[in-house]
Amino acid sequence: MPNIPFEDLLLKRYTHWDLYLHEQQQYLGRCYAALKSGEEVDPFTLPVEIQLDFNVGVINEVRHCFDQLFAPRMYNYANLRNTWRVCHWHIIPRHELTKEFAGFTFEDRRPTKNYTPYLDLPQPGDEVIFKIRDAIREALPAAVR
Repeated sequence: MPNIPFEDLLLKRYTHWDLYLHEQQQYLGRCYAALKSGEEVDPFTLPVEIQLDFNVGVINEVRHCFDQLFAPRMYNYANLRNTWRVCHWHIIPRHELTKEFAGFTFEDRRPTKNYTPYLDLPQPGDEVIFKIRDAIREALPAAVR
């Protein structure tokens, strides 16, 4: 598994959330949005303006961007906070077909099942991960450059 500092995977800063590419890219484009305040709160108890920033800002932009870049079949969302208590959402694009990106083949072997447990899927190297990051940054409106 790559050991890339999370700061190097920042995709975009929103008012209340920071969007990062997840270093585990078995699922092409997997990312997560972390609450900037660092609070350990249930996402459904957040003030409306923070929820709207996520739903209208983050989710709408990510879905539009990923639909254009990767054409996923669907999306999975997870807010578990089991090991990292800060309020954050995983956004996992799911594909029925293999996808090629930057010379790497991504394969979702369980496209209609839970994205975990992870199968023994190949993990792209840092160079491919940075190319994914850069493509997403370029496609997101006013993303980190």
